[in-house]
Amino acid sequence: MHQRIGGRQQYMLESPEFKVFKKRGIDPELNDMLWVMFGDTVATRKYAWTPSSGAVPGGASAENATPSECYRDSNENVSQEAAQEIDVESPEIGQKVMEVGQDNGKKKIPPKKTIGKRMTSQIDKLCDSMSSPRKAISTIVFPPPRYGVEEAMGALRAMEDEVPSMSYLYYFALELFHHQIKREIFLNLRHGERKWWLEKEYEKHQVNSRIYDMDVFYNLYDNLVRNEGQVELNEEDQQRFAIIVAQVEQDNYYHEMEDNALNCVQVHYDTYISRQPCMNSENTGEKWVREILQGHDDRCMIAFWMSKNIFGRLLHDLKTTYGLKDSRHVSAMEKKAKSLSILAHGKTTRPTRERYQRSGETVSRHFGDMLNIYARMAMDIIKPIEGQFDKVPDHIQNDSRYWPHFKDCIGAIDGTHIRATISPSEQIPYTGRKGITTQNIMAACDFNMCFIFAWPGWEGTTHDSRIFMQALRRQDVNFPRPPAGKYYLVDSGYPQINGFLGPYKGERYHISDFRRGRHPSGKEEIFNHAHSSLRSVIERTFGVWKKKWKILENIPRYSFEKQVLIVIATMVLHNYIRRNAGSNDGDFIEFENMPDVPTSQRRFDQGESNSQGDKKIKLLRESIAISLMNSRHRRSVE
Repeated sequence: MHQRIGGRQQYMLESPEFKVFKKRGIDPELNDMLWVMFGDTVATRKYAWTPSSGAVPGGASAENATPSECYRDSNENVSQEAAQEIDVESPEIGQKVMEVGQDNGKKKIPPKKTIGKRMTSQIDKLCDSMSSPRKAISTIVFPPPRYGVEEAMGALRAMEDEVPSMSYLYYFALELFHHQIKREIFLNLRHGERKWWLEKEYEKHQVNSRIYDMDVFYNLYDNLVRNEGQVELNEEDQQRFAIIVAQVEQDNYYHEMEDNALNCVQVHYDTYISRQPCMNSENTGEKWVREILQGHDDRCMIAFWMSKNIFGRLLHDLKTTYGLKDSRHVSAMEKKAKSLSILAHGKTTRPTRERYQRSGETVSRHFGDMLNIYARMAMDIIKPIEGQFDKVPDHIQNDSRYWPHFKDCIGAIDGTHIRATISPSEQIPYTGRKGITTQNIMAACDFNMCFIFAWPGWEGTTHDSRIFMQALRRQDVNFPRPPAGKYYLVDSGYPQINGFLGPYKGERYHISDFRRGRHPSGKEEIFNHAHSSLRSVIERTFGVWKKKWKILENIPRYSFEKQVLIVIATMVLHNYIRRNAGSNDGDFIEFENMPDVPTSQRRFDQGESNSQGDKKIKLLRESIAISLMNSRHRRSVE
């Protein structure tokens, strides 16, 4: 397969037609047609964001950001114009910096109404619908005029000898004609049966007339709201409420619209009047968190994936530097603990509500605020430490396999995929070769297993090399470029350019290849083996990151913007724990002592280039390969 691809590439380079195509490019008309056909299926990096850009998601500056100024849930308004970010490959427009919505203010919440005012408003709507049944029923529900009021009145006037126009029975018939079913029954009866039916209906009405006694109204209302003395309703509202309930409950012949009115009143009653406390446990979230922090250190590790010391230090930094504050009823400690519970164990809102005895709205709002705080913290955490590139990493200096051959290496770069929850209409760009929707994440790490660059939010179909080239081309991304003479390790899926050292192509490379077959021989295989072994630090970093934060296994149905922030938040916590706990964290110890992790396979390699920078990296690779070969020869002689 590789030979066929290579032969096709050679043909394309030598073909005159290809040279003409390469010079002229795609015809503009054809290019427009291609975008009409496939424009909605390509990756656009619409939601991609990196902390190194220096701007929080949402377009606000880091200095002026507040916990609610970043990405919001999918049900919040975000500028649609800003979401139309255009990729560098789009027709007519070149590279453009993504402009996320400029809605930097806090979400406006309408002023809360008292229970009485809300109930009054509900009653007004119900009374309006019942006071005009002609419009509500005849015009909307039953538009055919066959059984309209006009037809019923004509039949009633024809009975003037039996039902005089000013009699009680005549007035009662007018009341019955308010209802479609009554009119339908009346008009379908034979002429001689209509008076008999009106009299029977009137008798039934007389039996139930006692419910219209206002004393009954007051008693009914008192029964509905007893033990609930906080409802602010005047006497008129009480009467109207009682009339509606009494009419709908007692009259079995009322139509569907009146049944709907009853349902509305019943829901309102159950929601605002007859409420039973739900989150009323004495073991509140605040008490539970304090109990954890005052107990054994293992309990804190199980609950929050960090020791009590790291928990306290992180809480202090969040409060003093990144704006985490106590609210009226919830402490900053509880907010942080809730976010850690969700991220560490992948919990949804429901179990978190029960554990912390808070409403779902409170849990969701606090979690969103914490994600925004972690996003601002990422600008200081997900980057190289000052002076880090000036010295040789201990991981290289203390290992004879790599020293002194890779003394100028500063880290490794790779991509990984995290499962994403996407609406069906937008799934195509996110669905990769495995058939699941994912977001593609480019990351760079140092040899301390800390992330020094991260760019999540790319669609799952995006190739790693495209994200890599965008990171190098776009100045606003602020990718930590290697200093002169330094380099990152990359695999064969990335371009071979100066500052990014890849393996020899066409030779065995992956650790699994060497485990199954013979030992490496020749300078190319020896170099590839050492390169793959050293570059596996990025795989170990991904491994401990995904193991520690269970939410990454299956992110709940948050908006995609929030899913991007979840990735950033877990990377922030990953780095914070590593840099403050050192080798005292069990998960990091496990992956530190793990044998070389097999590196990921690529579907195809990037083509070789002959630029001046590429020649430098090839010469560097050749010198390291010769050095490794000589070192191996000396060890064999000794």
